[in-house]
Amino acid sequence: MGSIDNILGKVDTLMKKTDRFLEEHLPEELPIDYEKEGVNMKHLFVFTDTTMTYNGKSFMPGMSIGELCEIFGNYKRLAEPGIFIWDSMGIIMVSHDESGKDSAPVSRIMINWNIELDDFLSEENLKWLKNRCPRQYFTGKMIVGGAVLGRGMHMDDFLKKTNLKFDNN
Repeated sequence: MGSIDNILGKVDTLMKKTDRFLEEHLPEELPIDYEKEGVNMKHLFVFTDTTMTYNGKSFMPGMSIGELCEIFGNYKRLAEPGIFIWDSMGIIMVSHDESGKDSAPVSRIMINWNIELDDFLSEENLKWLKNRCPRQYFTGKMIVGGAVLGRGMHMDDFLKKTNLKFDNN
């Protein structure tokens, strides 16, 4: 019997050979024509397991509303203190800091694909909710984990295409 170091060395060599074989023999994937797939190229959102970008500029919760306005342009309206809305893009950003200052950090960024409000809401609740929703929803599709994701897609179809791994725990 060989020593454990000898065995581990052989396993490491075998793994390197396997990786090299797979690189040489796996078919090359064709690039996705995002425009043809319906991705909104005017408002291009790309999400990976570590980054979020809009038209090539990184963004994330925790950035100030001022920094996010440099990326997304000025918000259209302030629904109430701390709720910033970009009506034409279907985006809402929320800050716990209700001062309205550009330095206010954003805690939530929401992209609305659907703004169909429930018919069972009271008129008062419906008015309250409509004030906090963008006037129109985000149109088109975005790129998530290398796959195209759009409104009305079945999650199973999306999960087959993405390179992101989701944990159910």
